[in-house]
Amino acid sequence: MKPKTLVRSLIVAGGLVTAMSTGFTTVFAQNATVDASASPILEEITITARRREENAQTVPISVTVFSQADLDAHSVTDLQDLTSITPGLRYGAEGGGQNTTISLRGLSKIPVGDGTPAVVTYFGDVPLASSGSNIPTFDLADVQVLKGPQGTLFGRNTIGGAVVVTPQAPTYTTNGYMKVGFGDYSSESAEGAINLPLVDDKLALRVAGQIRLRDAFQTNLGEGPDLDNVHQHSFRASLLWDPTPGISNLLIADYFSANEAPSNSVFFGYRPGVLTNFGGPAAVPLFGPFEPALAAAFAAQQANGPLTINSGEPVLEQDRTLWGISDNASFKLGDNITLRNIFGYRITEVSEMSDPPGVPILNGDANSVPLAALGIPLPGTLDRLALLNAGQIVDKKQETDELQLFGTSFNDRLSWIVGGFYLKDEPNGPQGSWFKQFDIYSSLTGFQLSPAAASTAQFTTKSYAGFAQTALDLSDWVLNGLKLNLGYRYTKDEISACGATIVGGTSALNAPFLNNSDCEAYGASHPGTGAGSLQTDSHAPSWTIGLDYQITKDTLAYITARRGYRAGGVNTPVFNTPGTTTNGPGAVDIAPYQYIKPEKVEDVEVGVKSDFKIAGMPMRINADVFHMKYSDAVQFINVLCCISPNDPGLPTNGSFGFNAADLTIQGLEFEATVSPVRGLTFTASGAYTHQEVNSISAIPAPFTLTASQVTLPTPEYSAAFGFRWVVPTRLWGGELALMGDYFWTNEWQAQGAEIAGYNVTNFRLDWTTGVKRNWVAGLYVTNAFDKEYISSAAVVLPTFPIAAAIYGPPRMYGVDLVYHFGK
Repeated sequence: MKPKTLVRSLIVAGGLVTAMSTGFTTVFAQNATVDASASPILEEITITARRREENAQTVPISVTVFSQADLDAHSVTDLQDLTSITPGLRYGAEGGGQNTTISLRGLSKIPVGDGTPAVVTYFGDVPLASSGSNIPTFDLADVQVLKGPQGTLFGRNTIGGAVVVTPQAPTYTTNGYMKVGFGDYSSESAEGAINLPLVDDKLALRVAGQIRLRDAFQTNLGEGPDLDNVHQHSFRASLLWDPTPGISNLLIADYFSANEAPSNSVFFGYRPGVLTNFGGPAAVPLFGPFEPALAAAFAAQQANGPLTINSGEPVLEQDRTLWGISDNASFKLGDNITLRNIFGYRITEVSEMSDPPGVPILNGDANSVPLAALGIPLPGTLDRLALLNAGQIVDKKQETDELQLFGTSFNDRLSWIVGGFYLKDEPNGPQGSWFKQFDIYSSLTGFQLSPAAASTAQFTTKSYAGFAQTALDLSDWVLNGLKLNLGYRYTKDEISACGATIVGGTSALNAPFLNNSDCEAYGASHPGTGAGSLQTDSHAPSWTIGLDYQITKDTLAYITARRGYRAGGVNTPVFNTPGTTTNGPGAVDIAPYQYIKPEKVEDVEVGVKSDFKIAGMPMRINADVFHMKYSDAVQFINVLCCISPNDPGLPTNGSFGFNAADLTIQGLEFEATVSPVRGLTFTASGAYTHQEVNSISAIPAPFTLTASQVTLPTPEYSAAFGFRWVVPTRLWGGELALMGDYFWTNEWQAQGAEIAGYNVTNFRLDWTTGVKRNWVAGLYVTNAFDKEYISSAAVVLPTFPIAAAIYGPPRMYGVDLVYHFGK
């Protein structure tokens, strides 16, 4: 669909919505009650996307909002579940269960390196590190998904959007809840919160916690445990202090721990002959004898299905510890001016050991190569092959501070905010990734031709920014209801890294990773080995300019143009070895790709938001179209085909990122709600995202990159449908509500390969009773029709002998019981 066609379509839709809304009277404000028969989705939704409380229907940006009640109704337990209720948004774990990659509007983060994500997650107004950020969703005020470039209003600059998670804040009433749940796969959960006013209107405390346990649903016939279980503990304490009128301080301390087996991958594709020819003709006598075993392993996996694997890695685990402190202090400097400071300190510790291909150790045949034929004076043959075992250790600390001054002027005609942002993300201990890649060895002597290596990758990121945005009401001068929005940001980023590859260790848990100072010392004493430090910096402006027009009380139209920027980066380790420069015979020179340039996005978004009634039925329609120019888009190139795994300059994770292409991305998004009768609500939402590659950057042979191989991480089409029906007659003295939601997506891309689309259906039945409606008993089923589908790619590179991916969970059911107490 061409940009003009997209804009015309939205203008026509906006005209129809306007006509309908002016011809019918809206009832949302009047019906915004907690009456059981009313439609809660049609109530006014308050958001803080522009760092002040506003009605979502009057904010000129595309934003999707979920309250805690919405999340519970959709059986959302962590942020990754947002994928199935937010078309166009995809939470992935590409290459590893905790390598969180979020895509929105065709923008994402490559699964290698430590670059800035395209979509940043915030918790309590503080940005989270991408690793391990799939946090649980309990005791929240709401989750807001902001679409498009962000940064002129708050926080860290992003090119794709932001997911803003706001925990429930303390209040000056005693209240809380307790919740327990049970389900199949021995699922057990318990959570609760209590709100305590310590000093009337001065000091309040809210404490919340959650425990989630569930057995694994993926059987492992090989070494190591069964996979994809849940063992998580969460705790949060929030202290609100209002010492005097006009001064308020909210302090939040949170802790999360998970000790689990990984979401391991399943071997779902096989490319005959690739293993035999892997690495070129010289590799034929080495890997060819394992082709029959690989074919047999694939046949066995196909027979077993995705819930049973046969891993060749004895150590399989995934541990996360995340904790942080945030402090949000605000001071009213006058009737219309407020000064706010948001400080954040976070620690992220992740260790993961997985088997990305999900393939057992392969046994060679009679043609396996004798060690003596390779000049190795040992008996036996190279008769065992592990394709790829991997692990990672992340140990980081992050400090952020954001200062804001905001208010209104000229009798509230001008709303404005100015601020500054600082971030320092740095190592907190040894970290990196561990790989056994095409590890061929002798079962008789244990000799390894390609021993496992630990690739230390220590990144330090500093970001400094100043930003400002204004909204000027032009009603008195141009047109009643018309506003002009202007925003500007300037960001400077400094990135330094130290990389080194050292052979050793039997898993990521005991690999010889280095801390930052040791890495720098090792690089100084080992020149030409890929070890050493690298640094780069970049700086650029971001801006927004737009108009929004409140056509009627209940209809808003807007147009916004924005520029977004994402910092450049570095690839580790240093590409100075014979295999990565022109110094070695037959080497591939990747030294020119040591650094990654910044990316730039320029987009135009046109949208309409409207509430209205047709034949007495309250309706809500929000829609937008966008057209985006994406310059210097980063892709990654895998080098395992051409650079020896034994070369210490081998890029971390076997791949390097580079500025591959310029693209045009455009699309359409919509959300609709209708309540035909009291107590019955239907919802529908959808997203269309189309990518066009305008140009491809040069890449050295033998690597290739074509337009069709440029990855679009966001599906072209996705949609979600839902309903909620409150049974009109009371049952056993209580209210019965039936809910269902359906999500569909077509195919999407990863690593230059196409991943099949899928659909998932969930149902929930809630019974609410008690004098104050404070008891709720629920029965739910997720993936009701037991669909088998891929949720994240692991290794799907066309040049790799196999394709492997992480599958979504099977059908699961359970019950939960909630008791609310207090006011």
